[in-house]
Amino acid sequence: MRNVAFLAALILNFYGAHASASDCAPRFTQSSQTVTVSATDIGVGGEARENFQIRVQNEGKGECSATLRLARQGTSTAIRYVLTSGGQFVEVLPADLGVPTARSDVFVPGVPSGANGRAVPFRLTFATEWGLESGQQREEILVSLVDEQGVTIDTMSLYFDITVPSAVDLRIVGATGANAIAEVDLGDLEADRVNVSDPFAVRIWSTSPYSVSFQSEGNGALIHRDGASRIAYSLRMNGTKVDLTGIPRSFGRATGPLGEAHPLLIEVQPFIAEAGDYGDRISVTVTAG
Repeated sequence: MRNVAFLAALILNFYGAHASASDCAPRFTQSSQTVTVSATDIGVGGEARENFQIRVQNEGKGECSATLRLARQGTSTAIRYVLTSGGQFVEVLPADLGVPTARSDVFVPGVPSGANGRAVPFRLTFATEWGLESGQQREEILVSLVDEQGVTIDTMSLYFDITVPSAVDLRIVGATGANAIAEVDLGDLEADRVNVSDPFAVRIWSTSPYSVSFQSEGNGALIHRDGASRIAYSLRMNGTKVDLTGIPRSFGRATGPLGEAHPLLIEVQPFIAEAGDYGDRISVTVTAG
């Protein structure tokens, strides 16, 4: 009787394991997936994010669990990003899959039988502060589906297509004023010598090559308050005389995170003019290339 009972137990255990395997057959619902995100808000504190899902189905008859494991493949973006799933930060392993960590594995519990399966939520986030370069970059990731026994049973390709648009900003530094208006005070001009302003600058941030133009309302002259007299002047940027008729000057690269400062200086040669208050208004325009 003992031998018969022992044999029956073996048979039950054998068929029990076979039934469990047939109940759990997780698979990805698609072989590849592309997530597209654009850095629309570029500047201090800027951030871009995109929510997406990876769906896992169970071709078995019951319910089972699995694990997602992510590793870089092929092309890789220079943009630093953060990937999360629920409250978990997800680590993307090196291209050779590397050694799995607690952060590299995303547990997928209770995948039901059927085509719908379970959607695993993810969020892609990256900072969009100055220092980015315009264009589209792609990150290619291999997502492995690992069963409860630790065996990789399916893979899919995940692509992050990240677009950084052309964007610019500028600030006048070393001058009084705020926001879009700044003022340079030349003080009391002396007619018999060269007068120069205190140094100031335009600081520019750009994700692409850019151009700067200066448009003078007085066509390069300080105008008397009542318009009766004019005093010619010149504006220098980086030591070079600037065209004040709006013709742009180009710079062939994007800036770093701190932007690029271009020193400015106003110079007034000796002149003959009546006494009084003089001034001019210059519009500074920066355009992304």
